[in-house]
Amino acid sequence: MTITKLEAQKRNPRRVSVFLDGAFALGMDAQLAMELGLRKGRILDRGELERIARAEEKSRARHYSLDFLGYRARSVWEVRDRLSRRGHDEAIIEEVIGELCREGLLDDEDFALRWARDRMRTKPVGERLLRRELQLKRVDDEIIDRVAAETYQDLSPERLAGELLRSREGRYRRLEARTARRRMADFLLRRGFGRSVVWEAVDQVLGEWSKERGSSHS
Repeated sequence: MTITKLEAQKRNPRRVSVFLDGAFALGMDAQLAMELGLRKGRILDRGELERIARAEEKSRARHYSLDFLGYRARSVWEVRDRLSRRGHDEAIIEEVIGELCREGLLDDEDFALRWARDRMRTKPVGERLLRRELQLKRVDDEIIDRVAAETYQDLSPERLAGELLRSREGRYRRLEARTARRRMADFLLRRGFGRSVVWEAVDQVLGEWSKERGSSHS
């Protein structure tokens, strides 16, 4: 088979269309085509064409992964799952994953630490929920243990739960006591706090509000 034309694609000039014996064969990254020495008149056998097609697929998988990582840090599983759902060959996926890990662009421990920091800064949760979220990202249990220990080492769960309730004071304070207690507990349970911590925090905060009401009436 002979390359009869290399043509820049109209929608994406960074890609070229490769024509063999006058017919379109494949589209590929223009830089990769140059690196592979593709030019008009070059003759390719079946094995060379397969290697070129594989190199192009790997290039697409890598570029997509880098774009995917550009929005936020990702776990290894997230990148692997996304590439798999895009239909990439499993061997190519593992090759790309390996390269990204060696280059330090993909690191589950770094991802887990970033996830925990962002979570505690924007929407604090109890340790149970944080662990569950990282498990859903397929982060290794040993990494989760280290990240959880670092995240909560200086945090009292009771204090954190109490602060969350106080930040939502307007939602509960005017409710009937039994209703407020139930809704406050449900909220903390959804945020990943254990039941003993939940009831201690709820009772403490309700007690504070009750004392304040008593003081305002005296």
